[in-house]
Amino acid sequence: MNKNANQSRFCSKEGFRKGVILSLTQDLRRLSLQLQLCNNVRGRRQIKSAMTPLCNNGGFTLIELLVVVLIIGILAAVAMPQYRVAVEKSRAVEALTTVDALKKAMDVYVLEHGIENVYFVGAANQVDLDIDVVSHLDCSDTSRGRCYSKYFGYIASCSLSTWVGGSDSCGITVERTVGEDDYYGLILRWNSNEILQKTCSYEGEVAEKICNSLSSLGWEPEEN
Repeated sequence: MNKNANQSRFCSKEGFRKGVILSLTQDLRRLSLQLQLCNNVRGRRQIKSAMTPLCNNGGFTLIELLVVVLIIGILAAVAMPQYRVAVEKSRAVEALTTVDALKKAMDVYVLEHGIENVYFVGAANQVDLDIDVVSHLDCSDTSRGRCYSKYFGYIASCSLSTWVGGSDSCGITVERTVGEDDYYGLILRWNSNEILQKTCSYEGEVAEKICNSLSSLGWEPEEN
């Protein structure tokens, strides 16, 4: 009897202890959740407080906008001419490459056939060169006396001298119009012994800068 009573009291104590532990555990969990919730709310309030000055900003004033527009205008006025010159320099590379290839092909033709009055580029009766270097040019409308790439017009020919003491020669002319007021052209003439003319003629400020930049390659600037 005493043994059963002791077991009953022991079980009763163990159950009470487990109940207390379970209750404390639940209380701690509720407290932890409440603390997390408080922290989240406090964090949101801090973020909202920090964003308030930005949200309350009414935007730029008219004076600020005018100053920005003025600065952009000044930068554009300074940068655009330099940009145009840089673009034209890159395009001039096409002309220089084509001129060099044309001269070599014409020299080969002259070695085989001699110099005669003949057009290679820019005429309805132009003669095909032995080396094809003009397939990228549009020669469909030769009434204008030019064959055209995307940016340049080309003429290439050889001619016999018509005066006493003159020399037979060949020549290449390249023309380019930039906008409404600028123009430049490359003129190369030579005979079997020497270069007779290698000039870059120009009109306008941008064209002048292009010709001046080509002077280091032996092209003499010449204002029209």
